Amino acid sequence: NATFRAATKVTLKGVAIGDGWVDPINQFNFYDSLLYSVGIVSNKFRDVCTWQQTQGMLNIYRGALGNATVHWDYLTNNDQVWDTYMGGMNEFNFRQYGPGDESFADFLQ
Repeated sequence: NATFRAATKVTLKGVAIGDGWVDPINQFNFYDSLLYSVGIVSNKFRDVCTWQQTQGMLNIYRGALGNATVHWDYLTNNDQVWDTYMGGMNEFNFRQYGPGDESFADFLQ
């Protein structure tokens, strides 16, 4: 923090990462298997997920991170996909259906 502050003159008291990638390759690479193994998607839509994640991983390897994010967002931040292929499941907790708890938004304001 001291090195960052000296270089930028910005004092950080904390960092919040919203919807961040911790390990993009592994998050991408096994998403289709996760969705299928817990019964969220059919084998047909699993193939769509596999294609999206393959395209995303290729973009990561090429350094095209913005393009990779487009493929990740298709799977994770696309309400139409969640409603159509995942039955309106809560995207934050696959054991629940209906809208997610977004109370963190009030906390961040």
